[in-house]
Amino acid sequence: MVVYYVRPKEKFQVPVECRYLRPDKFSGKSLEEIYEFIAYEGGVKRKLGDLFDIEGPSSPSLNPEDIELRIKDAEKIRYLGYRMTSGTLIVEGDVGSLAGYRMRGGNLIIEGNAGSWLGARMRGGNVEVKGSAGDFIGAAFVGDKPGYGMRKGKILVRGDAGSNIGAGMKSGAIIVLGNASHLIGAHMVGGSIFIGGNAGKFVGARAQGGKIVIGGKVDGLLPSFYIDDVVNKAKVKEYKLEKEFLLFRGDSVVDGKARLYIARDANPEISSLKDLLVAEV
Repeated sequence: MVVYYVRPKEKFQVPVECRYLRPDKFSGKSLEEIYEFIAYEGGVKRKLGDLFDIEGPSSPSLNPEDIELRIKDAEKIRYLGYRMTSGTLIVEGDVGSLAGYRMRGGNLIIEGNAGSWLGARMRGGNVEVKGSAGDFIGAAFVGDKPGYGMRKGKILVRGDAGSNIGAGMKSGAIIVLGNASHLIGAHMVGGSIFIGGNAGKFVGARAQGGKIVIGGKVDGLLPSFYIDDVVNKAKVKEYKLEKEFLLFRGDSVVDGKARLYIARDANPEISSLKDLLVAEV
């Protein structure tokens, strides 16, 4: 493994856009060539060498899968891992918005918290956040058609997350081990979302397909989801909860076929089968 250490020369006062700080872009490049890559500091065009100190091998590696970037003080940096295809990118602390945007492969590990739009329009690879993350994880942009969000890959957030997780996603998996806010899986057409804790309002709003698992309390359920079954477990990838779940389907407003698993024990107000299941005619 070839390791590069990246650190800002000074503490950033404005957002910095860095689309070329990624392992596959470093492949086959000398440090002199890497310093010439373009970045933007508050909208002003700069070179990486103007903004960062970079320590790495004198002889560049030709195999991006063998390259690891370790970045510190990245809370103001946006677009880390943009279109990344291979290798490993590690953020030692927090990171700004749009990390992993359009990512296609490799591993992005964030040891602190992540901003909003983490893995937006992601097409492959693995993202892990050891802290919490903001809104629109793995989502399409506002105004995009359903299905323009995450299409492949896996995003794991070990803490809490914001709203609109997986909005407009088509495939892939998003796992949040903590709590999340409103509009989880809104407009999704496929893929899977796992929330280990509680969720806000409007889960699965206008979802056409896909799977959503909520392991805790839901702050209200849309009337356009109908109860279909009761099951004894629910899982996404290797994350599984073995307890009773109410299985809903919807969103019927858009003739949706999404599956929504709601933990029965955490939602007593909607857990009575007598009230939920429609008697056979």
